[in-house]
Parts: sequence; C-alpha cells; structure tokens
Amino acid sequence: MKRLKTVIIYTALVLLLGGGSIAGAADGISRAEFMKVLQELKTVQDKVENLSRENRDLRREISDLKTSDAVVQDATINDLKEDVEELSELMTTVERKSMMDRIQFGAELRTRADWFDYNERASSSIWGRRNRRGKGEEVRALVSNRFRLNLKAQISDNLQFHGRLTMHKNWMDNDMPDFMDYRASRRPSDNDLNVERAYIDYFFSLHEKLPMALSFGRLPMADGLPTDLRENTPRKATFPSLAYDTEGDGVGLSIVLDKVTGLKNSALRFIYMRTVDDNDMYPYRTTELNLEETNYYITQFETMLPGKYLQDILFITNFIILPDVPSMDLTGQGLTPIDLPESMGDMWYLTFFMQAKNFLGSNFDWFFGFSYYDLDTHGGPVKYGLGPIPINITFNNKDNRSNKKATAYHVGLRYNIPVSILNNPKFGIEYNHGSKYWLANTGASEDPLNKLATRGYAWDFYYIQPINRNLTMRFGYTFVRNRYKMGMAGPDHVRQKIQNTYLLLDAKF
Repeated sequence: MKRLKTVIIYTALVLLLGGGSIAGAADGISRAEFMKVLQELKTVQDKVENLSRENRDLRREISDLKTSDAVVQDATINDLKEDVEELSELMTTVERKSMMDRIQFGAELRTRADWFDYNERASSSIWGRRNRRGKGEEVRALVSNRFRLNLKAQISDNLQFHGRLTMHKNWMDNDMPDFMDYRASRRPSDNDLNVERAYIDYFFSLHEKLPMALSFGRLPMADGLPTDLRENTPRKATFPSLAYDTEGDGVGLSIVLDKVTGLKNSALRFIYMRTVDDNDMYPYRTTELNLEETNYYITQFETMLPGKYLQDILFITNFIILPDVPSMDLTGQGLTPIDLPESMGDMWYLTFFMQAKNFLGSNFDWFFGFSYYDLDTHGGPVKYGLGPIPINITFNNKDNRSNKKATAYHVGLRYNIPVSILNNPKFGIEYNHGSKYWLANTGASEDPLNKLATRGYAWDFYYIQPINRNLTMRFGYTFVRNRYKMGMAGPDHVRQKIQNTYLLLDAKF
C-alpha cells in the first residue's frame, strides 16, 4: 500500500511540473482541467486511505481471531484435563470396587440359652459300704452369644483365601479364660475375636486327570459331618466329627479323582499337623522336660457311591495316626519328675462314615459313622514324686504296658417336614455310643456336652424352625449317660447323667 501511494504522488508531481513546461511552450492547461486532475488525485488518495483502513481492520480481525482460537484451545485443554481427572477418579473407584468384589463378607450371630441338669452316683465304696447318695447340680438358663465373621477372597484364578473370626461369650461373663488353643474360639470365653480358621487353597494340576489343591494355615477342622444336619448348613469341614472335631493348624493336599475313578466327588486328602515343645518366653529353648513333638498324619478318601440306590450317599474313610505320643508334662502341678519315657505309645483311629440328604428323592436325611481306636503303649508309666510319695501316670490304661482298643458309633435321622406355611421345618434324632477306652478328638464340638466323647451313650433330639431366609430357631434336648471317665490310673467307673435343654436363635447375613 505504501508503495502504491508513493507512485500516485510521484505521478501527480510529474503532471504538475510537466504541465508548466507545456504551457510555456504552448497555449497552457485550463483551470477547470487542472482542478479535475486534482479531484481525481484526491479520489485516488481516498481509495488508498480506505484500502489502508480496511487492511488495518483485517489485521485486527485476524489478530482477534488468533486470540479467540487460543482461548478456545486453552478452554478445550482445561476441559480435557477435567475429564481425565474425572476418569482417573472413576477408574480408582472401579478398581477399588473390583478388589472389594473379590472379598466376600458374611456374618453370623447366635444367642443360645441352656438348661443343664447334672447327676452323678459314685461306684466306689467308703469303709466297705457303697456310696449311694450321689450328687446333683443344676444350671438354669445359661445364655451365650456367638458372633462369627466369615471371609472369602478369590485372590486369583487358582488362589483362594478362607477365614473365620469368632467371639463366643456367656452373657455378662468375663472370668472364663480358656488357654486350650485347640478350642479357643469354640468355647465361651470373652469378647475377643479368635481366629477359628484362616487358610489358603492353591489349585494346580500335575496331570490333566488329577486336579489338586494345596491348603495351608488354620484348616477347617471343626463342624465336621453330620453337624451340617443339626446346624442346617452346607458342609463346613473336611473330616467327620467322629474322627476329628477340633481346631488345628497344618498343611494338606487334596487330589480330585473323578476322572480316574469315574465316581462323583471323589477325592483323596493328606493332612499333616504337629505340636512342638517350646518355651513361651524363649521360643529357641525347650521346657524343663524337653518333650518330643507330636505329629498328626491324616489320610481321607471320600466319594459319592455308585449305583441307582446308592448315588445319594457320601462315603468317607478316614485314618489318623499319632506316632510316639509324648509323655505328659505335669511339672506345673507341683510334681517332681522321676522317670519320663520319651513316648507313652502310638495311637491311631480308623473311621467310616456315610451320609445322605433327601435319600432317593424322599424327605429323609440320614448318616452313620463308626470309629475304631487303638493305643499301642510302651515304655511303662510316667513317674513323678509328690515330696516322698511316688505317683505313676498312665495314658488311658492302668499300667501303660498293655494295648487298649475302643470303638464308637454315631447314627442319626432328620425329616424335612413339607409344610410351606411353616417354612418347611426339620426334626432330627441322633444316638451315639463310646466304649470304655474311647478317646475322642472332639474338644471343639459345637455341642456344649461334647456328646461324641462320652464313654457310654447319648441321645439328641432337635427341631429346626426357619423364620425367614436369614433367621432360624432351634429347640433341642440332649441326654448323656457316662459309664466311665478319664482317670490317672485308667478309666474310672462312674454313673453320670447329664441333660441339656436348649433354645437358640441363629441370624446369618
């Protein structure tokens, strides 16, 4: 534009100067023509100024447009940043929820009231005359609360965690500590949450026909079959209660045999547990008696039986051996050790168990269990001294030199009452019997009388009334008649009768 303006001015000057020379040479230019030329020059100048002005306006618009684009771009970037932050927060929430979805929580609360009646008549004689007076005691409406927090986590495709924390407490009772670790969460004690079970299942396969699972931790030992019938729950433990019903820590291997045997739910299990003599204050030292460790070796085979009339029956064979049971430590009782053999003997159990639910499509559930116990003693009795008085301690016999055998069986039936208006209640009856030398592994039984440990017989009746899907009421009566009880010189004869009438409410959510 500047160049064009310069050219126009230069042309006008030339015309003016040139016009003077011609006028001097000729007749000249009239005033009107000169004014006309000036007017044309002015018009050209105005056009140039207009073009300059338009050029400035255009430059300004371009600048404003660039500024507007920058603002829009910045706003877009800010919006994108906000979207990214929102998506990040959303993804964090989704990831947290995904992790929480892997962990399943469940809870149970039971309130139970028990009415106990105890009566014992001693068979020993006093000064040659038999004592027939006996002893009777009653406990009325002992109420307890049991709270359980159940945990399950699918850590990965082949790794699972199972856990259960339990609080068991009598109402307003804080003075019943229980130091027996194998039943700490199974007996009413205090407000503490005890770890009843906490174990990992790792699933793998060394062969396509032999899927396996390695389990380790505090294993599911308590609430064994047929507790599920009386508790009205699915199966909760590995072993039958008649074989083993205590809390325990160990490692186990389960091998699924369905593809090998062709039988449904066929499996072979191996469990190893142990207890070790250690010093509570100094774990790297032993106690004064330097007791050997106790090892538990358990093998179990289970399967659903084949055949048209047997297909509803679960069959289990269980074998438990405790080699070299260590001598008893009674030093804390004020006794002085004199002769302590390293082992009091070898002990083993063989248990057979069968159970069927809705047998042959009926409303009946039933079970049968039989257990054989064998104690091979050796080494003689454990000898202590109470001052100058010698005391011999034996293990389930009189001299700790003779082998002892025992048997126990447990049978029961449950009928599912098909009355929908009552939510299909259930009625059950159980009977069990133990011989003179029967020694049960049932210290953590949910039954407060631990009836499967009786050396005599027991009857159990119960009625289950579902209120809704989360709340159940159970009313029951248990009668136990003990003929023998554990004694330091072998089983002592006793005439003992224990009765328990109870009512409980179970809430599960």
